[in-house]
Amino acid sequence: MQCPSCQFENMPGLTRCGRCGGALHSAAVQIDVHPPRATARRKRLRKQFSAVPKLREQAETLSTQVGKTLIPEWVVPDVPESSILWRLFVPGWAQSYLGHRIRGRIFFWSYLACFLSGLLMIGTGWGTWLLGLAVAGHAASVLDVVLLETDSRFERLGKGAVTIAALLGGIYVPLWWGSLFVASPLVIPRAAYPFEPGDVLLTNALFTPRVGDAVVYNVPYIRFNGQVDGRNANVVLEGWRIDRILAGPGQTLAFNGKGFTLDGVPAPHLPLNAGRYRSPFALTARSGEWIILPTTDQYATEFMLPELGRVPARNVLGRVVFQLHPLTQFGRIRSLP
Repeated sequence: MQCPSCQFENMPGLTRCGRCGGALHSAAVQIDVHPPRATARRKRLRKQFSAVPKLREQAETLSTQVGKTLIPEWVVPDVPESSILWRLFVPGWAQSYLGHRIRGRIFFWSYLACFLSGLLMIGTGWGTWLLGLAVAGHAASVLDVVLLETDSRFERLGKGAVTIAALLGGIYVPLWWGSLFVASPLVIPRAAYPFEPGDVLLTNALFTPRVGDAVVYNVPYIRFNGQVDGRNANVVLEGWRIDRILAGPGQTLAFNGKGFTLDGVPAPHLPLNAGRYRSPFALTARSGEWIILPTTDQYATEFMLPELGRVPARNVLGRVVFQLHPLTQFGRIRSLP
């Protein structure tokens, strides 16, 4: 305690000053928390630190007010349970139905933004993350309703598990199946003119092949002597390739050095890299075969046409229906020659 006469700092509890012997009256003396020995700089620093708790308290008050405005206290109105459950299939709809419109809009628009962005970038790492966030957001909107509108712990767990299982079985498992067969993303791993590494194509495995379709097909193991970058080398080809069906069973595709003909007339469709071949040739498709020239493969040569040009129908894996990525080439499959 500071003496009002000599400003000496005494130990707390004393009634007399240890220096001058004056009486210490705490009730009548305004105690300075900054002793005389403190510099002006330290006093300023102490005042700044003493303001931190006040700022923290103001921030907590503001956060509480904003939270109550955006996400008010959950109150479940007296509505049929069945009318809530089927609305859970749309993120945020159940919240809006129960009167929490702001809460419902947050769930709905967050889900829609992630889902559509993920579809647009499907086949890439960002697409996987965005679609995963969309599914997680949908599950969170379900649990937000189911876990808060029931009191029993076991009832909450049971309803949450059943609802999410129905959600997966009714929406996301069919979407996953469709991504495998109806619109399966295919990432180009290496240069295959006119496609570049990293391009994403959508393929459909549930289709009937026809002449003119750009398809993904499988090339069986084949080894031959060829040239790579101007040097003689042993080349091995195997795996899937992309090109266009040019002729079907019984049809003859020929190249006369100037253009392609199909059964003696100008061919209505060209391979994806039509300038690849220059030497004349003629190929006739047998029963159960398609004529597909490997023009997008940088290692296949025109001397391999008898081996690679005839493709068994069972080796055709899917039809290329759309180019999804990059966005500058969005949907250009139809515009290819």
